[in-house]
Amino acid sequence: MKKRLLIEMGMGVDQHGQSPTKAAIKAIKNAIQNVYITGLIEIFNVKNLSEIEIVAELALPHPAEVNIEEVKKAFPIQGNIEVIVKEGGMSIRALKIEELKDISNEIIICCAAVSVFVNVN
Repeated sequence: MKKRLLIEMGMGVDQHGQSPTKAAIKAIKNAIQNVYITGLIEIFNVKNLSEIEIVAELALPHPAEVNIEEVKKAFPIQGNIEVIVKEGGMSIRALKIEELKDISNEIIICCAAVSVFVNVN
């Protein structure tokens, strides 16, 4: 039976380029940057880190434009990763600076919640 070990929250912003995928990757990295899950090995005796399950929930503008496979690569542990993307986050108007590869005057902000599940016997 799998049980959730932790939930970490993060935020990511793409100021230039207006890429929902880049904002999502930054949100994932922000959520996990200070997490060191020693309990996976020391408490739950996980022998292979691909045994864990990761669920990343992302809320941001333009969810259909998110490249889920690229977002999955943001995790240091590859394996059983589910990415759920939905409308949310925030989009604000700023400046369109063509020298910085902007395609519009939008700043995209993504909110992320990353859950880690382990087998509990």
